[in-house]
Amino acid sequence: MAGIKTLCFNPCSHQVFAGTATGYGFCWDLRMGLLWKTRVSQNSVYSMQHQRNDASTLAVGGIDGVLRLLNQNTGEVISRCILDGYLSPSSQNTLGATQRTRGRRLSEDTAIDSILRSCRPPITCLAVGMKKVITTHNSKYIRIWKFD
Repeated sequence: MAGIKTLCFNPCSHQVFAGTATGYGFCWDLRMGLLWKTRVSQNSVYSMQHQRNDASTLAVGGIDGVLRLLNQNTGEVISRCILDGYLSPSSQNTLGATQRTRGRRLSEDTAIDSILRSCRPPITCLAVGMKKVITTHNSKYIRIWKFD
């Protein structure tokens, strides 16, 4: 469990989630103890977040640039997503640029290393909305992922 990189608390379910430098995700129920431990990625997990008042889905991002959605109760990876084309041109100012991007789901047998790094820049932080996930990246970009 060494190398915790991120923590996330869900007050609805009394659960705390942690992501580690070794790619593991953990979930503890504050009333009962450890619920699950899952190898989420082969690389470091930098950010975890859930939608407010949601006790079902957890979004996870890390150094490999793949956005993963997990079942909060079991730790099972529900889907893996990467960038799949831009919906609008980027807007830029002195602080950086914003791009609106559509996510594409990967099949379970897709090898992450076979996907170009330009399609999966490291996710350093993320926030979750109803149909969008906002991510930040080392390249000073804020990306808005839109899911149908």
